Amino acid sequence: MENLRNFVIVEFVDGLQIVCKHWKNNNDFFYPDGIINKNKYYKLVSKMVSPDYQPEKCKWSLHSFIKIYGSDDVFEKAVKKLQIAENYSDVNTDTDINNAKSQRRIRAKKMYDSDSSTQSQSQLHHPVTVSSSKQLKYPDPPKPIASSSTFKMKTSNQNMELLDSCKF
Repeated sequence: MENLRNFVIVEFVDGLQIVCKHWKNNNDFFYPDGIINKNKYYKLVSKMVSPDYQPEKCKWSLHSFIKIYGSDDVFEKAVKKLQIAENYSDVNTDTDINNAKSQRRIRAKKMYDSDSSTQSQSQLHHPVTVSSSKQLKYPDPPKPIASSSTFKMKTSNQNMELLDSCKF
């Protein structure tokens, strides 16, 4: 933890926040309790104000932290890292459970019956389910070409003569 950069993303008991590395005291961080406005708080952090600084309505107190998510030397990059940590961390597990993707279901295959030409258009759009016991019959594959000795290779001279005789 000694190699922290200037701005540290820390998880406290009540959430994530950016703090200045100079606010660290052993295993706790000083935190200005009286500041409610986010912009005023970010101004204190970006200027790396010392905990000795006592503006109006600001009282510094020690708070224990749960986890350090990252740090950066540039304040704007630390703010971006804070947003990423808020979005992808397991801090808000109850909302992650609600947004979890449901399992994909395997559905029965549908076939459309188009054998009779007398069916109406509405009947053609109704699917017919295929039971698993019925097997679809595929057409027979084409027969291989028999190799015969009737084909002769022509030489390039014969090909040239053939081309000369043809009029394009």
